[in-house]
Amino acid sequence: MHKAEPSPAQRAAEDMHQREDGLWVYREVRAREVWNTIMRSTYDVAEPGVVFMSRMNDDNNLRAIETIRATNPCGEQPLPAYGCCNLGPLNLARFVRDPFAQMRGGVPSFDWDGLARTTRTQVRFLDDVLDVTLWPLEEQARESAAKRRIGVGFTGLGDTLVMLGLRYDAQEGRDFAARLARTMCDEAYRASVELARERGAFPLFDAKRYLEAGTFASRLPDDIKRAIREHGIPATVICFPSRRRVP
Repeated sequence: MHKAEPSPAQRAAEDMHQREDGLWVYREVRAREVWNTIMRSTYDVAEPGVVFMSRMNDDNNLRAIETIRATNPCGEQPLPAYGCCNLGPLNLARFVRDPFAQMRGGVPSFDWDGLARTTRTQVRFLDDVLDVTLWPLEEQARESAAKRRIGVGFTGLGDTLVMLGLRYDAQEGRDFAARLARTMCDEAYRASVELARERGAFPLFDAKRYLEAGTFASRLPDDIKRAIREHGIPATVICFPSRRRVP
């Protein structure tokens, strides 16, 4: 669809029509056909990524004061105008103990405590990065200072599943991925609350709007939400999976 009217030649060659709202429909295709084309390309060459901007804005903890405009090139971090892409993915393969032990009659394991500790360090590190960054534009510096957005995430999920003998398409593999994301997310928010006790909340923090029904933060465990209400949060935490390959 487009607001521009097609040329007479285009209209003669194609079945084009104008909707009641004034937009011109240049071509109609089946949604399943488009989706299958996108998925096949993603599988073959890892592009294009697919994001749902309306869902991102609905979930955004800062939706009361900003509108998500785009993501960074790999799609990990939704960003408003002049937003900062401050990402720090953890390599999950580093937390596998005795990888491929299943091929020798043993049982590999995953260091959940180590992941939790490293995630807390990750939050502090990324928060410090904001203070030492030299911003190309003054608008970027103001945006970062007001909201202090950080990206807590992981990479190497596929390698980790292989090392543990788990499959993507099995329930056990999906349960592992869900526990992984939940662990990192909860630890990141707990670490951020601890930082708030030291450094205070980010300048535009408003507990009521941050935790209002429908935001991502509103679905956090109750103890984390209570801590956020009491102490605030020093950084806008974004939890993401990275699409980059483990070297």
